Order: sequence, then C-alpha cells, then structure tokens
Amino acid sequence: MALITLTKLWINLAETGESVAAQSNSRTANRSSEGDVRQYAGGRQRAVTTVGLQGKYVFTLVRISFAQLRKLEEWVGQTVCVRDNRGNKFFGVYFSVPWEEPDREPDEYNCTISLEEVTFVEGG
Repeated sequence: MALITLTKLWINLAETGESVAAQSNSRTANRSSEGDVRQYAGGRQRAVTTVGLQGKYVFTLVRISFAQLRKLEEWVGQTVCVRDNRGNKFFGVYFSVPWEEPDREPDEYNCTISLEEVTFVEGG
C-alpha cells in the first residue's frame, strides 16, 4: 500500500487535475447554516433555517511564483480540490485571488484563497 505525506497545501483544478502546491501559514474555517429569526403573532420568535451546512475556508499560500499566481487567477470561478498537510480534502470554488509582494523576495508572492465549499462527486 502506498503512503503519501503532504507537507504543503495542494490546489488541483477538478476538471484537469492540474495543480499548484505551496506552503501555507494560516487557515481559517467556518461552517454555517442559512437562517434567521422571525416574529409571529403574539410576539413569538421562531428560527427559520435551510437544510445543510455551508463551508468557507480561507487559506494563505506563501512564497509562490508569478506563474503559480497567474494559474490560480485562471482558475477563478472553477471547481478546485484543496488538500492540506493534515489529510483534509475540500472541493470548492473561489472568486478572487488577493496577493501581496513580500519585501524580502522580489519574485515571490503571498496570496489568500477564500474557498466556498461545493458538492462534488469524484469520478462522475
């Protein structure tokens, strides 16, 4: 049996399998449900929610090349698979690629991906 140890954050375009791998120095996650509280007759308060949880994950990739940055920009709005060094796998889509240039390295960039989770069937 093969064993794979991931030391970086991997982002794969779901359609082709093309990938970008980079170190990541932070990740935040939020799983929530759509809903609100409504007021009814007699002042009663009731929660109204939708079924299912929505996941949003924010990853910061550090010291990526200009070519990797452009590839991530090309994938905006397309389904990607993100795998991290803890064995987690997320399918989702992101809509922007904000980036910055660190002072120490002129040819490296840091960028943040805000991934919104989608339902995806592998091999389908």
